[in-house]
Amino acid sequence: MTEKEKSLAEDITCKTIYEALYLTQQNIVQPKQTGEAEVITKSGAKYGYKFTPLNEVQKAVQKAMKGTGLSYVQLATKNEKGDIGIQTIIYHSSGDNIDCGTYYMPKDPSLRMSLSQAEGSIITYCKRYTLSTVFGISSEEEKPDVDQENNVNDQESYLLIKDRLTELARKTDKQYEELRGFILGKINKQKNSNFQDFEPANFSDAIGVIKTLELKQQAKNEKQPEPQNNDFDWGN
Repeated sequence: MTEKEKSLAEDITCKTIYEALYLTQQNIVQPKQTGEAEVITKSGAKYGYKFTPLNEVQKAVQKAMKGTGLSYVQLATKNEKGDIGIQTIIYHSSGDNIDCGTYYMPKDPSLRMSLSQAEGSIITYCKRYTLSTVFGISSEEEKPDVDQENNVNDQESYLLIKDRLTELARKTDKQYEELRGFILGKINKQKNSNFQDFEPANFSDAIGVIKTLELKQQAKNEKQPEPQNNDFDWGN
């Protein structure tokens, strides 16, 4: 096959898969939003919204694909940060495919779930979100802007704490997990609580403890008198 013939064959194949995708999107019957969820914002306010469960989105897509030669796969993966993602690939009976990319989502530290529960929840959400996006399904009610803003602020605060702790561990002979456990222990003692990780309810307390430790280390490095608030035990 000449290069010209090969190029023409590829054009025909691409045209076939895109035409099939077009027909699938035209065949989509919007599923009902039968799922309900409740969200608690940073301020403590609550609101609910409706969404279409993953199995209903999948049914709508599979029904619309019938007779078009299309199929799809969704593969779970992780990036270098440990964020979980879903890669969606559409296949056609002609042998061609469309890689729709990978949608990553970090774990929410404010959710009190086991690792397997958190990862399962993210995988389900990413599958539903990407399928809905690719095939034009309105699977979720629009949420209030305040939720998005608070989630961003919470995530940024959590990452700030992690960065500060990582830097402090680098400057001292302490390990990251050792510092993390020490700070959570101080917070739990002060608030008579049982936090297992940094979350919105203890962000400000965590930053306060970290600042004191940073000042203590700075004074130690400069060989100056240490801050007077020295109820911290470095284990030395």
